Amino acid sequence: MKSVLSRQWSLAQRSLSPRFLSFVVAASASLAVQARAQDAPAPAAGSTQEAQPQDAKQDDVQARVRYLVAGANGAKARNLPDAGAQTVLDVAAGSVVAVYGERAGWSEVEAPGGFQVWVFGEYVKPTSEVGVLEVAASGVNQRPTASSGAEAYPLKPTLARGARVRFVKRQDETKPLAEDWIQVYSAPGTRAWVANGELTALASGQDGAKLWAKAIVEASQRPSLAVPGASLALAAAKPGAKSDAKTDGKDAAKPTDANSDDQTVKAAPDKAREMIRSADKKLDGERARLKTGERPDFASVRKLYEEAVLYAGADKDLGDTLKNRLAEVDTLADAYALRQEMESKLAETETAKRDRDRKVKEAAAVKDVFAGRFEARGWVEKVTFAGQSASYRVRYGGEVVAEIVCNSGRYDLDVFLNHDVGVNGLELRRAQPGATGIATQPRVIDARRIEVIAGRASR
Repeated sequence: MKSVLSRQWSLAQRSLSPRFLSFVVAASASLAVQARAQDAPAPAAGSTQEAQPQDAKQDDVQARVRYLVAGANGAKARNLPDAGAQTVLDVAAGSVVAVYGERAGWSEVEAPGGFQVWVFGEYVKPTSEVGVLEVAASGVNQRPTASSGAEAYPLKPTLARGARVRFVKRQDETKPLAEDWIQVYSAPGTRAWVANGELTALASGQDGAKLWAKAIVEASQRPSLAVPGASLALAAAKPGAKSDAKTDGKDAAKPTDANSDDQTVKAAPDKAREMIRSADKKLDGERARLKTGERPDFASVRKLYEEAVLYAGADKDLGDTLKNRLAEVDTLADAYALRQEMESKLAETETAKRDRDRKVKEAAAVKDVFAGRFEARGWVEKVTFAGQSASYRVRYGGEVVAEIVCNSGRYDLDVFLNHDVGVNGLELRRAQPGATGIATQPRVIDARRIEVIAGRASR
C-alpha cells in the first residue's frame, strides 16, 4: 500500500508542472438541474432507493463536471489513482460514468449502479426487503477488498447510519453475519478512479444526462439476492471490535458523568470532516489562483488543515487524509516558491544584461570622438536590385544603420563608395523593425552634409 500511495503522490507532484492539465468546468445550469433529479429517480417496483452516505455533499451534483463512457476495451475503476490499486468495478465498454475531477491522468468518477465494495457485517443489519442491508453505524468504510488493512484503502465518502445498500455476496457463509465481510454495491455519491486513457467522449448527439438517468434506472432493477444468515438477529456493535465505523455518539455507551467535554469529543470527527471540506474548497481556490498567475495563499490553507487535526483525534482515516492534504499543500507551496525564485533569478539576469549593454555603449561613446556628431556614420556601399534603382547604404559595425539619398543633387553618392563617412540630414523614414527586433528596412536620410572620415575601403 505504501508503494501505491508513493506512486500516487509522485504523480500528483509531477502534475504541478505549469504545462499540466488545465481542467475546465463547463456544466450549464439546466444540466445541473437535470443531473440533480437523476441522482434520486423513483425506484422501480420491488427495488430500494439507496441512502446517500453521510459525507456526501448536497451540491455533489453541481460539482459534477461531465459524462464520459468506457472505451472499446472497457475500463477498470480503482480505489486510488494508480495502476497498482485495487479494482472495485469492471466498467463495460460504452457504459456511462460521471466525472467529478481529474488528477495526473486519472479521472474521479461515480458509476450509476455503484462499485462493488466490502463492509464488515457488524455494521449492517438485514431489512424486510430481500437483498437490502441497512447501515447500523455512522462513518462505515467502503473497502475494495475484505480487509481492514492498509492495502484495502477505502473509497470515499463513508456510509451514514441508515443508508441502504444492495447485497452482492458474503466472504464466509459459515460465520455469523456480524462476523463476516459482506460485499455490496456502494451507495450513491461514492467515487473511484479510472485512467483517462480508458475513457472516451460521448458519441455525437448523445445526451450524457439522459444516459446517466437511464443507467441509474437499469441499475435499480438488478435482481435481488437473498442474504445468507439475514434471518438471524445481528449483534449490537461492540466497542473496540474491528472498528470500520466512526463513533458519532450513537455507537458508544453514554458515560454516567457525561458532560459538555464528552459531547465535544464525540462530535470531533464530524467537525474534522466539515473542516476538511472547507479547507478542500479553499485549496481548490488557491490552485486556480496559481494557474492564472495570481499569488496563492497556501499558508492559510495549511492552517485550516492543521486546525482540523486537533479535532481528528485518534481517527486513523481522518489522520491519513489530513497527512496527505498537508503534504499536498507543502508540495504546492514549495513548487510556487521555486517558481518565484527562478523568475526572480531570471529578472536579475535580464537586469544585469541590460546594465552591461548600457555600460558597453557608454564606454564606446566615450572612445568615439564622433559620437553624437552625425545622424548616421559608417561605410557607404551600393546595392542594386533587378528592376530597381541603386540604393546607397551606410554600414557600421556589420549592420546597415541607414540608407542615404540626396534629393538636392549636391552630392554624387558614387564618390563616397567604400569610404567611412558621417551623414547629417533630414530623416525621411524611420527604421522598420522585423518580428525579431532587427531592422529589416533601415531608416532613410536625405543627406544635406556628408563628411569623409576615412578613405580606405571597408573590410
